[in-house]
Amino acid sequence: MAIHPRNSSTNRFPIFKEIFGDIKKYNILDFGGSSGNLLYFSQGEILENSYTCIDISKEATDSGQSEFPKARFDYYDRYNWMYNHNGNLDLKFPNINKSYDFIWAYSVFSHTDLDEMLKTIKWMISLNPKKIAVSFLDLELALLTYFYNKRIESYGYSIDIRKFCNNDFNTVSLFDSNMLTVNKLKLESYNCDHFVTFYNIDFLKEYFAEQDIYINIITPKNSTVPFLVIDRKDIND
Repeated sequence: MAIHPRNSSTNRFPIFKEIFGDIKKYNILDFGGSSGNLLYFSQGEILENSYTCIDISKEATDSGQSEFPKARFDYYDRYNWMYNHNGNLDLKFPNINKSYDFIWAYSVFSHTDLDEMLKTIKWMISLNPKKIAVSFLDLELALLTYFYNKRIESYGYSIDIRKFCNNDFNTVSLFDSNMLTVNKLKLESYNCDHFVTFYNIDFLKEYFAEQDIYINIITPKNSTVPFLVIDRKDIND
């Protein structure tokens, strides 16, 4: 599995800082953090010994641990529709005996189904953090158009996902460029090169509220995608 690249376009630290603010004295869990790009781009603002990264790529976690020996990198061999077809979808979440103040996940739940997102966020909440922030993709025309054009570029054709830009749909999942599911919360294993899920924001709020999880949706000024944010005060309600 290829390691996620580092360049100016993959620097998510400004978004992270905008959401979490002062982070130097806090323990941070980067879920799906590859080889520690968030730590790298923080240029010392995130303390190495306060940083933990969990990722489904052993190559990435091995590389990160070698580069940042004082940090913690955990390989998590869980199935993913796009990135880890040989993983175990029933694999338990890592057994973590450390408390985390801030939990971050970027471009993780755009490549899972909603059931996987909910299970993971419930596990994150069990770690009793001060704040959780995870990115996702909404059914907004600009995002749908961007991914539609990417599929055209990759395959020469694509199902036209732009027509799903309205409130009649809760979830839309696109497999490669030729298979699509709508309003399905849990998906079977299906190996593909490209997989992406989009969510209706109002539905997402209602769905999590039914689980007694109260979320805020924000789009940071440095981000093109929205974030689902949970504060401790909302967790304890």
